[in-house]
Amino acid sequence: MGKVEVFFSAGEVSGDVSASEIILELRKMGVFCSGIGGKMMEGAGMVNITKTDESIYSSVGFLESFNYVFPKLLVLRKVVNYLRKEKPKLVFLVDNQGFNIPLARICKKMGLNVVYYFPPMVSVWNENVKYKIAKYCDKILCTFEDDYKIYREVSENAIFVGNPLVDRVLNCYSSLENYLNLFDSNKKKVLLLPGSREQEIKNLLKPMLETVKFILDGKTDIPKDILEFYLIISHPFFRDYTYKSIKYFGLDGKLKVFERVKDYALYDVCDLAIASSGTVTLELALLEKPVIVVYKISKLTFEIGKRIVKSKFISLPNIILGEKVYPELLQSDVNPILISKIVKDFLDESIAKDIKGKLRKIKSKYKSGTIQRVIEEIKGFLVP
Repeated sequence: MGKVEVFFSAGEVSGDVSASEIILELRKMGVFCSGIGGKMMEGAGMVNITKTDESIYSSVGFLESFNYVFPKLLVLRKVVNYLRKEKPKLVFLVDNQGFNIPLARICKKMGLNVVYYFPPMVSVWNENVKYKIAKYCDKILCTFEDDYKIYREVSENAIFVGNPLVDRVLNCYSSLENYLNLFDSNKKKVLLLPGSREQEIKNLLKPMLETVKFILDGKTDIPKDILEFYLIISHPFFRDYTYKSIKYFGLDGKLKVFERVKDYALYDVCDLAIASSGTVTLELALLEKPVIVVYKISKLTFEIGKRIVKSKFISLPNIILGEKVYPELLQSDVNPILISKIVKDFLDESIAKDIKGKLRKIKSKYKSGTIQRVIEEIKGFLVP
């Protein structure tokens, strides 16, 4: 029996996690997994052909992406050379459209089978990309129902598989009590999540720490002794920058720091969170946590984005529910005064209760078992 190989391509921290879940199941089936991505994919059993962690080299925006253009072209060349030589049974793409759409086009010319998991969110922006995805991909595994409906218009191979976060939040949850023992039981806990991309960390960590200092220095009407802050570093690459920033703002010892802990019990400790827009907002929504969503990009990207984005919202929970459940602060609104004002609002039990009630609707939209549905959809490509 010949070797059955699946090649993976993922390029963000969230994509690294999502791909690793599929790799783990395929390895149990004896499938050889190669590709490019991050440490989670390697840990699940993937052979990384570039030996680099691609999950830290991602960005959102036009100017923001420029620094990564040439390195990504070199990676693409390595990937194409590998695929020409090894001819895997399947190329499995995860998110990261700036890299994966060109790769899908090349794979199509090479006659390779291509599956796209977490395809571009055409319900939110750039719907026309659906034609490229339909042309280049043998299956489109959609994780959001509105995207599925749009892809289905142009491809019978679009499948709604649900979202793996439903199972992930349940499966990656240890003991809430163990974490609560690390905190003051008399204080409300505020979680800081500045993002998983370098541009996000550099744009959002500063205003988040400024907000902590603003509150702890008594510059708001929030009693400074009722809150406790903690921060989770999404990737070791951002460790030094994070600690230097904390020291710069004189916050050593004034907030707890956890490094790349993907244990949702730790997330569940918080009473509210201040978070970068992204996958983590949906994770927190599934835990029914009130969140202040923040995001900053270049002025050029923001202006272009306003013209091509169809949704009124940027955070996944708001997009899914079709209403502004989470407040969203963008650009210059990401500042200590506005953030701390919403923090105070969230301390009102009635407001928090109303938010949690609306977030429960998200759970009703998704069923568990996404990973197994994905495996079932790709089994047909894995014949030796």
